Amino acid sequence: MPAGKVRRCTAVLLCVAATAFLCPPSWRTAHFPFPSQWTSPASLSSAVAPLPPEGDVDVGTLSLGDIHWHQCPEDIDSDKFECGRLSAPLNYLNSTTDRRRASIYVTRYKARVAEHPQELTRREDVLGTIVLNPGGPGGSGVDFMTTPRPVANNLTFSDLFNQLTKGRYDYLSFDPRGVGRTWPRANCWKSPADSCVNNMVRASQGMYGSIKGGGDAHLGELLAEMELVSQVCAQNEETRDTLQYIGTTATARDMRLLYTAVGDTGLNYWGFSYGSTLGATFADMFPSEVRRLVIDGVMQPAYYYQGLWNDTFINTDGVLDGFYDECAKAGDECALAKGLGSRAGLKKSHHQHLVDTIRGKVERLYERLGQKPVVVANATHPGLLTWSDLHDTIFHALYAPVSWNALAQDLQRLIDGDPVPFFEKHGLKPCETGAITHRKPSSAEATVAITCGDTGRRFVQRPTVKYWKVFLKQMFRLSHHFGATFSESIQCHGSWQIHSNEPWLGDFTSPTAHPLLMIGNSYDPVTPYANAVVMSSLFPNSSAVLRRGYGHCSISQKSRCIEHIVGDYFLDGTLPPNGTVCDVDSWDQPLFGTKPSQYMQQQEVEALHEGVAGQLLTHAAADIAAFQRGRRLLGV
Repeated sequence: MPAGKVRRCTAVLLCVAATAFLCPPSWRTAHFPFPSQWTSPASLSSAVAPLPPEGDVDVGTLSLGDIHWHQCPEDIDSDKFECGRLSAPLNYLNSTTDRRRASIYVTRYKARVAEHPQELTRREDVLGTIVLNPGGPGGSGVDFMTTPRPVANNLTFSDLFNQLTKGRYDYLSFDPRGVGRTWPRANCWKSPADSCVNNMVRASQGMYGSIKGGGDAHLGELLAEMELVSQVCAQNEETRDTLQYIGTTATARDMRLLYTAVGDTGLNYWGFSYGSTLGATFADMFPSEVRRLVIDGVMQPAYYYQGLWNDTFINTDGVLDGFYDECAKAGDECALAKGLGSRAGLKKSHHQHLVDTIRGKVERLYERLGQKPVVVANATHPGLLTWSDLHDTIFHALYAPVSWNALAQDLQRLIDGDPVPFFEKHGLKPCETGAITHRKPSSAEATVAITCGDTGRRFVQRPTVKYWKVFLKQMFRLSHHFGATFSESIQCHGSWQIHSNEPWLGDFTSPTAHPLLMIGNSYDPVTPYANAVVMSSLFPNSSAVLRRGYGHCSISQKSRCIEHIVGDYFLDGTLPPNGTVCDVDSWDQPLFGTKPSQYMQQQEVEALHEGVAGQLLTHAAADIAAFQRGRRLLGV
């Protein structure tokens, strides 16, 4: 995570893959050429050698929908990837009179022969281009595609997905509006220094619950900080005008231009987490243009567009319980369980005692940090290790089971009195205010601006401490441990001032040209499988697949079953039966040590499918109906 990180997790749902955890976005300032204010009839051709430097690209000289390919920055492997900019209308609702252009930063990975990945697939054998979105909102698609993953032999997701589709598809992703190197930006502060100062203030406040006895005063302080960001964005001369054009609907329209620009006849798409809402929005807006569309780690758009998180934390505490349970099963191979007794031959009562002992160790650590942060004077950047650092680190780790072994080691060293390893990885770092390269997360304002802008003007009441307490009470009913994690979403409930100029009004029931594939995990910390069941009941003929195991999105743990399903779907359109269940390849990837893990029994899966999903489906139908009624009444 970059310097000056935000400790309280904003409402960001990035997919975290088995190879690396993608942290929520932090503050950044990107430097790139601004688009011209007016277009020119001239149109530049793409992909000619030698490619021009990025700084020479002016999308104002391109026809709408053109991609101008340019040299990739040094931190992107130009032997694998092409980089460019798409020229798109800034304001899709008035693109004839308002001739300003959005500049969408894109990267493409050309299909490679699966058996010989150093060779490009013949163009006549390529079936099309799959557009990827990693989630967020606020996640960089360019970073998602191009970052080497150390635990995957430094392969990128593009390399891994190319194997999955047998070298028959190109892959393309982009930084959505407000994110990364794309313009318009969502950087509301006048300078990196101003952003840094505010970032430090946010970090020092901590998450709700981090200050014992903080009560209403702490809530009021957090609420005031949210209002500050809202007002700064509204008063910034650039963002107060352009943030209305960065919503999900505009990004869906950008994807329409993207698939056309690369010569496809419809959209091939794989979207993770928030990317599921983006994909569902595209499918509802342009159902006849869906060629293949996978939504993985499914959100319910009706909740998202209302600024609610009713469905988010259904399984979160269960994933934390899974961490403790798997650690106990691993015995001495898990640092938190070492010396507490072997897992072999444990009776159920003894196993539960071991689980409770491990949980107790971590909860006592919470209590200790809640009373007083740990002073870490001998770190590279000395500082305080806080309750919020611990909370955020554990929550983030739930996304990526591959991180559990290291987490247990760092927690045990912290318990034993050595806070440095934990702090070096997860503590606050100094701000970077100098030159910033491509591979940096996006601004936190992007997450807030997209999320809150998408909610429209439904919340006329400016949130008060009393209102927030009611909101948090509802969230803590869903998750005792993590109910306050996305509490900043309440910023959408009145204090945010810049709303999308085109909030989507659909009901997500459009019959698509090809059925959708939806994937959910049995233990996903933020997007429960029940959401996939709900959404598959809305889009005709779509199919929901359950992947048993932990983590956020299907790629958080390897599953050959999922790989075959996704590959077959993209290659020949095959859709598995609704309710298909896949296992992870636990024998390949033990969570702790060298022995395989155990997961839910089949009867538990069936109970989950028929019980929780059925209840959520009933609630969702009523919520979607209320959602539509509310929008009609409010005229949005």
